[in-house]
Amino acid sequence: MHLIDASFPLGTPLRPRDIGDMPADPAAFEGTYALAPDFDVVVRARDGAMFAQATGQQELSIAPLGGDTFAVDGVEAELHFGRDAAGQVISVELHQGGQVVRGNKR
Repeated sequence: MHLIDASFPLGTPLRPRDIGDMPADPAAFEGTYALAPDFDVVVRARDGAMFAQATGQQELSIAPLGGDTFAVDGVEAELHFGRDAAGQVISVELHQGGQVVRGNKR
């Protein structure tokens, strides 16, 4: 499973570390984030958990690490969400394999 590029080796799947508390309003993170012209990450909240699904990939759970940062379960990747001045979630940065790819919420 690779969120961005299959050329980045993943190694042994990881469990999120130092899991924090679920955000008070997980629905605020829901939406589609465009990271490239043909590559989106869709974030969903359901049943008290949160999930991310990249274009052409399976849905994976994401776990809060603190603030607006989440670990992707089973993958060496993190999602760092950005907010505007009003506190609305408007973007995400995918941190994986030493790369950072930013996308705005559609």
